[in-house]
Parts: sequence; structure tokens; C-alpha cells
Amino acid sequence: MATNDSLIQVKNLKKHYHRGAIKALDGVTADINKGDVMVVIGPSGSGKSTFLRSLNLLEEPTDGEIIFNGVDITKKKYKDASGKTVKLDIDGLRQKMGMVFQHFNLYNNKTVLQNVMMAPAYLRCKDIDKAKKKNRMIKFKNLFRGSDKKEELIPITETKDQIKKEVKE
Repeated sequence: MATNDSLIQVKNLKKHYHRGAIKALDGVTADINKGDVMVVIGPSGSGKSTFLRSLNLLEEPTDGEIIFNGVDITKKKYKDASGKTVKLDIDGLRQKMGMVFQHFNLYNNKTVLQNVMMAPAYLRCKDIDKAKKKNRMIKFKNLFRGSDKKEELIPITETKDQIKKEVKE
């Protein structure tokens, strides 16, 4: 059942291969609320990875809806608050959705926190050092801009407390 806290709603999601002969997903429905941690378990070949890959459109579903923050992302376009048709920013979407796959290949020379931070930092500005440099430049430029034209800083999460705060937001 969907609630106002629903972050992701999956409705009748299907993924079929070989013209429907293989049904990796056949009518999956789920609600994932803000702050939820979801685990998908099952035997090999039951569609776990296909489901996860479908949630962020690494795998294109055959049918069904994936509603993320009120937008059906399977449609690739949506109407914004002003009614204008807008193309879906799939990279922006993926930055907001975290998942760990069964083969996640962590780096042994990094902490868990550093491993988890790598992808978001890479997507946002290739690495944390570049993001920090860019933020310094943005802060400098913002000194000379009007308050209505200030550029937003690149979010950088480096501490456990910051991660906990972001998860709660």
C-alpha cells in the first residue's frame, strides 16, 4: 500500500526475455518508503538482480511502472510542476538511489565508508578532491553574485554523521 512516505512504488513490473518465453519478473509490486532498507532474497535465477537493475533502469522493464519521487521513470519523460514535458535525468536519478549488488567488488585498501562514497563522489565530480576544489571556486564566484543567482555547492559526504543526516532527510 502506498503512503505519503513512498519513495519508490513498483506496480506490476515485468521483464520478459525471448518474446515472453522467459519471465524474469512477472507482476512485481512493492512500496519502498523513505528511510527503508530493503533486502531482496531468493534462489539463483529468481529475478533479484533483474529487479534491482530495473529500479534504476540499468535494465529496461517490459511492462509496469516504477514511480520514484512521484515520477514514473519507465516513461523517460514526465510533466513538471508547471505542466511542461521534461526528459528524465537518469544520471541524476541514479545518484539518489543506492543499491548493492551481489558482486560488489570492494577495494581492500579502503574502509567501508570510502568504498560506499566512491560512486557518488565519482558521479558528482569524479573524485572528492576535485569536488572540494570546485566548491571553493563556487564559493568564490558566489561572493560576486546576487542572492537569487548563487550556484549550489556539490554535496560531499565524508563522515558517518553526515551520512546519517542525509539518510534521515
